[in-house]
Amino acid sequence: MKTIARVLNFDDHIDSDKPNAISTTTLMGPMYKGQLYLDKTEKTYQTDLVLKRSSFLGTAAHNRMEYILKTYGDEYKLEGFGEREIIVDGVTYVISGSFDVLEKTEEGKYIIMDLKTFYGKERKPDQLKKDALQMSIYRWIFAPLYDIEIEDRAWTLAISQSNNYIDEIAVELLSLDATQDYIENKLFAIAQNQKVDCKEGVKYNTCNYCEYMCEERS
Repeated sequence: MKTIARVLNFDDHIDSDKPNAISTTTLMGPMYKGQLYLDKTEKTYQTDLVLKRSSFLGTAAHNRMEYILKTYGDEYKLEGFGEREIIVDGVTYVISGSFDVLEKTEEGKYIIMDLKTFYGKERKPDQLKKDALQMSIYRWIFAPLYDIEIEDRAWTLAISQSNNYIDEIAVELLSLDATQDYIENKLFAIAQNQKVDCKEGVKYNTCNYCEYMCEERS
């Protein structure tokens, strides 16, 4: 298992190295993960390789899509990493993210797309709601960064890893003002939260949060 473990555990995810930086996906997750991320707390747990397998296959699908669209599609911007600063309660934060695809329309605007590999028979409404929020934050980051206009409608490119389900699903993005309100409120909540908000006994969700809280914030 040594070779496959090395492959599955390899992490080339791009993160910001700036102070008070937090990624889009971490911002959207449980508040305890945001706290650990912002505090740069070292992880002390090992993730099960079965969970890593799903991430690995998803990354492989992303890489294949990027290669095809880069080679044969001139109308696409691909896999861009960006950052944007925001001040909340007197503290400057940096929100980072990496979009999958921006497709240029005939009118010169852009449509944001995100590839989602997952397990299940279909992409469920709560998953699509999360997809829309994630792409809304990407628009908030990249529209001013690239000085472009991004359409209100985005697309989830859904591929199930457990059956033959594939689909392109339209989702409506939050307005830029509503997106900024979400970011500000979530950052404020992360900064103020002093209790565990995870669920006990959830498989693959172990971390050193409780130990960290007892040692550092008691």
